[in-house]
Amino acid sequence: MAQLRDAKEADPNNPNLTDSGHNTLFLRQLSEVYRKFLEVLDLQMLSLLPAEDAALSLTGYPQGLPCWEVKGGRDKLSDRYFWYEYEQVLRGFLDFYRTFFSLVATGEERVPDNANFPHQIDDVLLGNSRFCG
Repeated sequence: MAQLRDAKEADPNNPNLTDSGHNTLFLRQLSEVYRKFLEVLDLQMLSLLPAEDAALSLTGYPQGLPCWEVKGGRDKLSDRYFWYEYEQVLRGFLDFYRTFFSLVATGEERVPDNANFPHQIDDVLLGNSRFCG
């Protein structure tokens, strides 16, 4: 713990911090598609923050990561509907990344059998010319 406390801050301009130097794959290619992918969710309590608000100061990663704001603040965490929305976001996350990494690994453009949002996978991810040709 002492080493962590005494360590210098990371360089926010170093792309190697999040993707091992793979040209900030999420930032340049996936972020916009991921946001579009999640538009299908009719979220009332959770709001996806703009990418520029999700950078180093909030996430600790220079390029940022998807971040969510809870409308109504901390008190909404006890609302059952919040947890329903949270589960939908997690299901979307799993669908997106399971499909994306399968596509990268096999080159096969297909919707997983157990997908939660098969139409979003087909329309937004597999229908995107950045990933499929």
